[in-house]
Amino acid sequence: MKYTMGKASWCFITEDRVVKCYGLRNKKTVKPARGSIFDCWLRETTCLQRLKGHDHFPQLDDCEESDLSLSMSNCGESLFPAWKEHDLTQYIDQVHAIADTLEEAKVKYFYPGMDPAGKNKEHTKFPLSNFCVKDGVISLIDFEMAVPMDSRAEDRLSDRLSYLYGFYNPDNFRESLVLALQKPVMSYESELMAKLVDKDKFESVKHNNPRTQWASMELYTSPPDKVIKEWKNYKQRYQING
Repeated sequence: MKYTMGKASWCFITEDRVVKCYGLRNKKTVKPARGSIFDCWLRETTCLQRLKGHDHFPQLDDCEESDLSLSMSNCGESLFPAWKEHDLTQYIDQVHAIADTLEEAKVKYFYPGMDPAGKNKEHTKFPLSNFCVKDGVISLIDFEMAVPMDSRAEDRLSDRLSYLYGFYNPDNFRESLVLALQKPVMSYESELMAKLVDKDKFESVKHNNPRTQWASMELYTSPPDKVIKEWKNYKQRYQING
């Protein structure tokens, strides 16, 4: 079992499946703009239900409101540590297909350039960790801040997210996906800056091999003891062997 930590969730990763849990996180760690931990779970599960059966997205197996968890297919390795090992331009047609499907499903996906105040910031590029690649197929993951339109999740949006999505432009979103593949260094450095606990180390580590750098960031890759203990419960709930 591999593990990674998000801003509002923890993910347990097996060869075939990913179990994502919001209920384990301390709700005080979730910024008010995201709403509650329940809201993050509701947005993600609602979006994945709409996208079920479509290529380039995790396929939702099951979800459980009682502990705010969900089980979905494994879409491969995150591009954050692996981007240098791929010719990302080969995936541009696929990200156009991703944008097309989201428009058809009436799902709006958060992108940093949507924030008017963020356009002048140096590190505000689309995160590479929101892409996974497996067998030549690129997928978009992490829908906890996405908005499924005309849904209960949209009705519950915080004032801050409602304000930001007021600036949503599908063409700009599409452009941000393509730009991340055309100029991955910008996206990588933006995300690295955001993830570093000690921002002063940015200049000294930004040229490290991405895979080596990611492995050193144990806050995101080494599960706490209580998470390891909970994994047994999720394995049983979602009938995962191994």
